[in-house]
Amino acid sequence: MKKRLKVVSIVAASVMGLLAVLLCFASPVTKNYVNRHGKTLTGRKVQVDKVKVNALSGRIMLFGLEVMEEDDTVLFLEIDTVDVKIALLKLLSHNLEMRHAFVTGLKVNILQDGNHFNFSSIIDHFASQKDPLASHSTSKKWRLGFDDIRLRHWKVSYKDLQRKSQWDLSDVNLLIPGIYFNSDRNTGAGLELEMAGGGSLTTKLDYNMQSNHFNLTLRVNDFAISSAKVYLDDAMQLERLDGTLAGELKAIGNLSELLKTKVTGSLDLKNFAMSNTNGQEMWGAKSVLVKIKEMNLDALNVDIEKVVIDGARSHFCRYKEGNSYNAFFVADKKQSDDNRQATVEARKKEK
Repeated sequence: MKKRLKVVSIVAASVMGLLAVLLCFASPVTKNYVNRHGKTLTGRKVQVDKVKVNALSGRIMLFGLEVMEEDDTVLFLEIDTVDVKIALLKLLSHNLEMRHAFVTGLKVNILQDGNHFNFSSIIDHFASQKDPLASHSTSKKWRLGFDDIRLRHWKVSYKDLQRKSQWDLSDVNLLIPGIYFNSDRNTGAGLELEMAGGGSLTTKLDYNMQSNHFNLTLRVNDFAISSAKVYLDDAMQLERLDGTLAGELKAIGNLSELLKTKVTGSLDLKNFAMSNTNGQEMWGAKSVLVKIKEMNLDALNVDIEKVVIDGARSHFCRYKEGNSYNAFFVADKKQSDDNRQATVEARKKEK
């Protein structure tokens, strides 16, 4: 009996020793695997400086993570720290529960060229992968829950190459208390954006994935509308668009019936100015305040409680061939150009 107990003790000690060795080497093995097989996993070259793995607690930390562009030479994104913790024992009961996920210090450059983005190949790579659960459709349904998701101090640079516009977000912070699938619990999220050129945007969202019901609050402060000029150029001929926007909007509805969403709130536009391509100011105002009592597109109900315009101004100039508004809209500009060309040709024939 003592001999058997001794043998069992020796075996148990050996197993524990082997497990300890494996746990000690888990971090360098994981780092080596990510650096060697990152492109196979994501479609992009991946490099990580340091990895910490705690197989007992289910916690993985990555430091100095870099993902390259498709050419493997230009940096697409970099992250200071990724910290994820998973409840390992709950996997045995088909319950994937993430205790926390922290992503700190991300810097990413997003490029858009028409319908193509510089991350499109990553999406295509994962879309081409086979679903590992596809052959187990009759298996027990998984319950998914992700708690305490925090994106902290992100910097995002976005460039539209065709429109030649750029948006820089200097400090992006997102807090999601929890995301729950196959559950009647609400998913909550709070987003904070700081524009590099000034202004901020914050949102708060409560969403239930089973009912599709949502409650969204959006607050904007000192947002420079000049950034939106390039998106109006398809319809308008503008040289300048200035002003800062502030306000709060609340939307309550259901994703299955978006048109029935009810919107309330107010928006305040300060120091508004809009000028045509000749440099002439068309419209301007010291402030424009709009208070929405309720807006419901499904019921064609737009109830504006208050509109206050302070210091409004407008300029109109009449010329021999048209006026200052002729070339304001793209269609008008084309018509104006056609009329001008016709006039020139007619004068040539008279001579």
